[in-house]
Amino acid sequence: MGRKQRYTREDSINKAMQLFWKKGYDGTSMKDLEICLDMRPGSIYASFGNKEHFYLEAMAFYVQQSISDIQQQFEQKGFYDGIKFFIKSRLDDSVTPSACMLGKTVSDGVPENTALKAQAGDVLLQFEVLLNNEMIKAIDKGEIPQSVNKTLLAKFINVQILGLRCYAQIAQDSSVLGSILDESMAAIKGIA
Repeated sequence: MGRKQRYTREDSINKAMQLFWKKGYDGTSMKDLEICLDMRPGSIYASFGNKEHFYLEAMAFYVQQSISDIQQQFEQKGFYDGIKFFIKSRLDDSVTPSACMLGKTVSDGVPENTALKAQAGDVLLQFEVLLNNEMIKAIDKGEIPQSVNKTLLAKFINVQILGLRCYAQIAQDSSVLGSILDESMAAIKGIA
């Protein structure tokens, strides 16, 4: 009789995502995953494949959560306030790293991780498509002008999110981050 499973698959992916997000792909060993998940190596491989496959699954879970969250913010708060609340919630979260998991993956200095970097880069570009689609809705609602360059604005918003989240890793004063977020939002509105 096999051991009883301690966590659901989603719980295990969430735990692995948190670990990968904190330590990065190369900083996370299989031993780290064993300890984090309280699973034996064979069970990890049987359930999730090798470390790269597991990382890709954790990254997909991260993306799903992020997209769900920002779409909820757009629905509840509108375009500009939705973006601001999404960023602020990431900067204020004391449990998870402030830096974006995708941004960390793309900027990883290890050249062997090209497949992971490419996947993360593709998702970041897909996020710009999501922003573009949300801008179309915001134009229809009269929140932003029809003349907005949606492609440029989507890229600019992406850069602001990645930059602020990266800077939050070293910022000591939350009021400074709040001021920078306000300036970023003013710049985003200025492009529109």
